[in-house]
Amino acid sequence: TNSLTGSVEYDIIDTLDTANIGLDDDDKSKLLARATVSGTYQTVFMGFLPQFSSISILAKSDVAYAAREGVPASIFFVVDNSGSMNSYDDNGTKKINSLKTSMEDFMDTLDGISVYGDDIFRTALYPYNYDLINSKVVSPAWSTLSDYDISQMYANGGTQSTNALASSQSALNLENDIHETINGEDNPLKFLIFMSDGANNGTTDQCSAGQTPEYWIDTYQGWNTVYYYYQYWFDGWVDYYPSTCDQYSPVNEASLQYCTIMKNQGVKIYSIAYDVDADERVIAEAFMKDCSSGEEDYYKYASNGTDLQAVFDEIGQSVITEVIRIKH
Repeated sequence: TNSLTGSVEYDIIDTLDTANIGLDDDDKSKLLARATVSGTYQTVFMGFLPQFSSISILAKSDVAYAAREGVPASIFFVVDNSGSMNSYDDNGTKKINSLKTSMEDFMDTLDGISVYGDDIFRTALYPYNYDLINSKVVSPAWSTLSDYDISQMYANGGTQSTNALASSQSALNLENDIHETINGEDNPLKFLIFMSDGANNGTTDQCSAGQTPEYWIDTYQGWNTVYYYYQYWFDGWVDYYPSTCDQYSPVNEASLQYCTIMKNQGVKIYSIAYDVDADERVIAEAFMKDCSSGEEDYYKYASNGTDLQAVFDEIGQSVITEVIRIKH
């Protein structure tokens, strides 16, 4: 080229201002960043023709963003604190510790978008073993769960997620009004991250006459004490007796009803099966897939702590992608 003279201008156009020219009604909800390049191009090879000695140019590029920095979200966690979480995964890491680390890193990811305002998301924690662990529940609040909140989780008892799911469903049902009051958004994004390392335990009342429930017998010094829930201190002196009845289905169905209610209310459920015992894996995976918002995108399996970390990272990035959205 011989020469190019001109200018580049950048404008932020508030399309909420109806005085803007050339924008239709559909554009009025957007914020535009517009770059304009204009100038004159001096030709060389066509300079012998006066009418082509210079050519005027004008180019514009628009990028439309959401009118606000983020879409408010509620992100709740229902996580397994049963006795089996005290066992070690195939990486030799205690499972409850891997869960804590993964959740702490997840909160660091969420903190990365807190610059957009404290009212961008709310979090809550519902840990469970044989029931909801009320003393460790962190009620819904703005911002992230603290490391202290997460560190208070411990592994003990059996596995029964129904009441934890019920409590999270009840709380999520209130989130629309809370978000609308604080930031004017009556339809926030809602996510539930549900994690378990096994199927829900059954109890004796799920077995018909003549059938035997799942149980353990402590044979130390001939005690022969019978337990119907796994205890965190079980060792080599404890014998396990598998059930001869379907102890899982009734309990799982009770949990699934709350998953269904939440999905019908617009909650996106990510379910994570973590290092599930081979004897329970078929049942546990079927249950977790059914609870999720879709097996392909929302159900995850983690065989060890490294996998669990990767799954939480993946979910965290997916959540952020939805919370902060560029329209086009």
